[in-house]
Amino acid sequence: MNINEKLIIVKNSCDKESSKYYRTANAILTFTFLGVLILAIGIFQTFFYNKSKFVDNKLFYVCVAVLITFFGVFISLYRMHIKESFKYYHLSIGFMRMEIAIDIAKDDENQKSDLIKALTSSAFTVETNNFLSNKKKVESPLPGHFGLDGVIFLLNRIMGILEKIEKPK
Repeated sequence: MNINEKLIIVKNSCDKESSKYYRTANAILTFTFLGVLILAIGIFQTFFYNKSKFVDNKLFYVCVAVLITFFGVFISLYRMHIKESFKYYHLSIGFMRMEIAIDIAKDDENQKSDLIKALTSSAFTVETNNFLSNKKKVESPLPGHFGLDGVIFLLNRIMGILEKIEKPK
């Protein structure tokens, strides 16, 4: 088994992982929209269509809060799966670049060494965003979650004020 066959096998496994995460993300998105639709219809029928005074306004706000939390958590799961899918897709493209570099290297007379270096230098570099980045700005660990995005916004404001206090001009 030569190197090209090994690269093709690994590339195919990356493609399978990418498609698995993508299918899971689509299932989560479908479940999220169906869940939000069912909860919204239930809230509408309970509080607006039913004319009895049995239900309280506090219960309405609790149901809306559950709806928003449900939506935010499942959208953040969707985004995580899409991010993983794109990571594996990027690795698959890296293996394609390596295959091209190997094919070029077979008939190379040292004329295309810069091309080979360009193809192989950052083939498997995948950017990951950490919770705390180098910019001293907090990023949301669950992007898309409404409550958490608000807390992160306030935390960034407080950190900006503290940074100005620490380093006066």
